Amino acid sequence: NGKYSVSFVTEARTDYQTSWTTAASRTLYGTKRLKEILVQHLGATVRRYALSYAPDTATSNVIYPQFKWSNVNAKTLTLRGVQEFGSDGIALPSVLFTYGDGLHVTDVNNGQGGLVHINYERWTYFDDWNDDLRSLLTIFGDGGGTHPECLYSGNTLIKGTEWTKVSGGPFGCENGNPKAHLKVGYQVQGSAAQATLARRSIPENVAKPVGRYRLNIVGGSFAGAVDVNWGFREWATGRESIPFVYSDNVASPFSLDQSFEMPVDFNISDTYLYLECTDCKLSKYQFALFPQIYRVVSRTVTVQPTGVVSNYTYRYDNASPNTSDNSAAALAYGNNALYTKGLREYRGNAMSQVVNPEGLATVNWFYQTDTLKGRAYDTLVMKQDQATYQNFDSYNPASITGWTPLPTIAIPTPKTSGTYFGGPGFDWGLESYNT
Repeated sequence: NGKYSVSFVTEARTDYQTSWTTAASRTLYGTKRLKEILVQHLGATVRRYALSYAPDTATSNVIYPQFKWSNVNAKTLTLRGVQEFGSDGIALPSVLFTYGDGLHVTDVNNGQGGLVHINYERWTYFDDWNDDLRSLLTIFGDGGGTHPECLYSGNTLIKGTEWTKVSGGPFGCENGNPKAHLKVGYQVQGSAAQATLARRSIPENVAKPVGRYRLNIVGGSFAGAVDVNWGFREWATGRESIPFVYSDNVASPFSLDQSFEMPVDFNISDTYLYLECTDCKLSKYQFALFPQIYRVVSRTVTVQPTGVVSNYTYRYDNASPNTSDNSAAALAYGNNALYTKGLREYRGNAMSQVVNPEGLATVNWFYQTDTLKGRAYDTLVMKQDQATYQNFDSYNPASITGWTPLPTIAIPTPKTSGTYFGGPGFDWGLESYNT
C-alpha cells in the first residue's frame, strides 16, 4: 500500500553435494537460506525476525547429527530458533526448536512457558517397480543395472569392480560361463574354505541416515554350501547394520534378501557396504532405499499462564503412492510412460483421524486419484467415549443415540491386488454408515 513492506534477507547456504554443481547434474538445490525478515513502515523497521541455525560443528540438536555434505563438509540446514525484535530493538524471548530424534522438530518452546511436543511414526514400503531409483543395482558381467561391473570383451576385462578387498583369500572379477561374476572367497572341494572380506562405498544418491533398505544378493559357490556375512558398517567404530546378518551353510545357488535400517547417527562418509564370504561367486547385488514418509501421531500442547496441557492424537489408514489401482495414467500408459514413476508419488492417506483433548474425533476421507489426490470428500465428527466410540475399526453406528441421521456415506473398498502397502484398515470391506 505504499506504506508497509516486508523484506526477506538471505545468506549463503552450504549443505549440498559438490557433484550437484557440475554441468551434467540434474539436481535442483538451493544456495541461499533465510537470515531475517524485516517489516517496515515508511522505510523504518518496526519488526525484525531473526533466524538462527545449528553450526557446522554441531553434534546434537541438528538434523542427521553425523552427516556431512561434501560441499565444505557442511551439516544439514537446521533451524534452531526465531526471535522477534521491536522497533526499539528490544527482543522477545526466542522461539526454540528441538530435534530430539535427529530428524524432525520434536519440541517447540516459545520462551514464555508455551510448549509443544510432537511424536512421529514412519510409513515405508518396498518399491518393486523401479529397480533403478535410489538403488545400487549391479548385475555382474552384464551391462544392465545402475552400476554394471565385471564386464568383459572376450577374455579382456574392460570394467572392473568398485568393491575392494579388505582381508582374506581370493577376490575380484572372474570371467565365466555363461557370464562373468565377482569372486569373494574360494574353496576347492575337499579343502578348507578361504574366506574373504570386501567392502564398497555407498553411492550418495542412496545414502540416507534412518533410511530403510532392501539388500539382495544372488550367486552361487565353487564347492558346496557357503557362509555369508553381509550388511553395512561404520568402519571406524565397527558398528554394523541392524539386524546383524550372518547366514551359515547356505546352499548353492542362493538368493539372500533382507531389510536393514541405517541408524540416524551413522557417519555416512565412513559407512560401507560389506560382504564376507567363504566361497562366493556373485551374479547380482542390490542395495535399494525404501520410500518413506513420517506422520505425526501425537501432539501435546502446554499453554501459559494457565499451564493447561492438551493432548491430540492422530491416526491414518491406507496410505498409498501412485499405483495402477488409484492412477488412471499408470493403468492406461504403464510405468515407463510416467514422468513420476509408479510407487514414487505419495498420494496421502485414504483416511485420517484426530482426537482432541475433549475426546472429539474428526475423521476425514481423501481421494487418491490423479486429479483429486489429497482432496477430502467426507468428514465425520463424533464423541470418543465408551458409549459411542472406541476406535474407527470397531465403530458401530447403532450404538449412537440422539443423533439426527444423515445420508449414508459409502466408504470405498481399497484395492487389494498388486503391491501391498499394509497399515491398519487396509482390508476394509464396503461399509455404509448412517452418521
